[in-house]
Formats: sequence, C-alpha cells, structure tokens
Amino acid sequence: MAERRGNAPEDVVKAGVELEAQLAGVAIGETGRPRKEIDIERVREIMRRVSSAPLLDQRSPKEILDEA
Repeated sequence: MAERRGNAPEDVVKAGVELEAQLAGVAIGETGRPRKEIDIERVREIMRRVSSAPLLDQRSPKEILDEA
C-alpha cells in the first residue's frame, strides 16, 4: 500500500492508526497522544493549593539560580 501511494510504510501505519482512533472517538493531538478535556475547576483548585503553600526556600531567586 505504501509503495502504491508513494508513502513511507511508517506514514501509512500512522495514518491507519489515526483513522482507527477517529472512528473510535479518540481525538489525537499533535503529540500523537489522546487529548483530554481540561477540568477548569480542578485547575483552579490546584492553583489555590499551590499559591497557599508556604514558601520553604528563603533564598532569593538570584541565589537559587546562582547555585544551580
């Protein structure tokens, strides 16, 4: 099939997998992995928890970068 279409075998296999994924209702992103819906409320909860966490490293950003 690849030879007949003038494509590399890998491209034909990839196209076949993508077609099967579409038929199965799985959206494929640019990375080749299925895309997930973003749960905005979960993102907001994570942001609240992270922003309310205490700052444990008392060094300045410059000191941290200089040590890296």
